Amino acid sequence: MTPSRRELLPVLLPLGIGIVLSLAGDLTLYAVLPAYAGQHAFSLAAVGLLLSANRLVRLVSNPLVGMLLTGARRRGFVLAGFGLGALATLLYVLASGTGLFLAGRLLWGISWSLINIGAYCMLLDAAEEQDRGWASGVIQSSIFIGMTINPLLGAVLSDRFGFTIALAVCAAIQAAGFLLALFTLPETRPDFPKLRLSLKEATRGARSGWKERLSALRTLANPQNAAANYVYFAASFIGDGILLSTLSLYLQNHYGDALTFGGRLNSWVVPVASAGGALLALRAVIAALTAPIAGAISDRANLNADERLHAQRRWQTITWGIIFGVAGLILIVSMRTPLALLAGVALAASGSAIVVTVTPPLARDINPGHDSGAFLGLLATSSDLGM
Repeated sequence: MTPSRRELLPVLLPLGIGIVLSLAGDLTLYAVLPAYAGQHAFSLAAVGLLLSANRLVRLVSNPLVGMLLTGARRRGFVLAGFGLGALATLLYVLASGTGLFLAGRLLWGISWSLINIGAYCMLLDAAEEQDRGWASGVIQSSIFIGMTINPLLGAVLSDRFGFTIALAVCAAIQAAGFLLALFTLPETRPDFPKLRLSLKEATRGARSGWKERLSALRTLANPQNAAANYVYFAASFIGDGILLSTLSLYLQNHYGDALTFGGRLNSWVVPVASAGGALLALRAVIAALTAPIAGAISDRANLNADERLHAQRRWQTITWGIIFGVAGLILIVSMRTPLALLAGVALAASGSAIVVTVTPPLARDINPGHDSGAFLGLLATSSDLGM
């Protein structure tokens, strides 16, 4: 690890660990809420609404948080996200009906906007051009690790202690992430005034902040911004909207009740539900391993390069991610052998990880001289539209 990357660890470690812990409640719900819906008298339609409400509210909260972060200190936003996320999970514990549970889901959506966009703003503040891709990969790996660990943890806790106690444990886990960030996460924009001491100074600061935000909005018409948002949307649509949501159904339609690995003499039969879960876990693990490598490759291309070439180098890396993703999907749908399926899932996971890792640093490269908040808020919205 280079000295410049070691200097980023005081920012990346609290963010990464906090992100893993913050996902405990949300991903536990995805894993077990359908099975425990009867305990709260939730209909199937209500379960669908509850599990999607957090993403719907983020279509509004993402751009708003991005705009508010433009020209603002970051740490308070991220801490608020971690704290409100723990509160959202606590609302699930206290809920006896749909209303309070829905409030928790909406609060979690806002919390994730604060965490996700705030974390990326912090890493782009702290990292230089030659480290931004790697730092983005560390954050993405944290998300993928959380996606791997938390559903399993939530399912085990629910089976052992019950749904409500499992969520209470998840709330405590998230509170631990908040406390870790509270005591260890530094501010990456200390140059921005913390407190306006007079009405005149506050008015001047507000005008300056909104001028920066409006200037950032005008640059969103840049064709490269539109292209970056499109590939970010496409990566989420393929990775989460299609692969994550339909893989088990695809396996059942094309392989029946079980997949058979090996030959006639040494065959291994795996039930389709288990195979689907294992493939999704494999997808998350591969993506977690790929993300920092892809980011580092895009950074290596930037060493000693003219500033005008930074975005071009990022685009080259993203192009390879698109190629891997398309190749993976082709393997999945056209080759009906288990080994081809494994290869397809691995390629698709790698491709998606490359795109979502390199695009945020690209947003910084193609918008020089502007704060990252507005652009990252729009990227997060594009991602949620694809899910």
